Amino acid sequence: MLGVFGCSLAYDTYVKNGLRVAKADSLTLNKVSLNEIKNNQPEINEIIKEFKKVGIDGYSDFRYLDMYFWYTGFKSKKSKK
Repeated sequence: MLGVFGCSLAYDTYVKNGLRVAKADSLTLNKVSLNEIKNNQPEINEIIKEFKKVGIDGYSDFRYLDMYFWYTGFKSKKSKK
């Protein structure tokens, strides 16, 4: 529910796969992963701008990131089949 309500990334299977694709340091919800998100603010802002540019607006920043990493993980899993 964390990802749905935009409190944090959901860290489900697809989000973790998306984080692996992005070469994230941590694949679990902890201080390291939250600091990594905070330290990558320019890239995160670009991701959020892309969502808003295509008309997906009105969500929290974490919800945008959850959608982005979920979709990235989904695509990477699908391409391996």
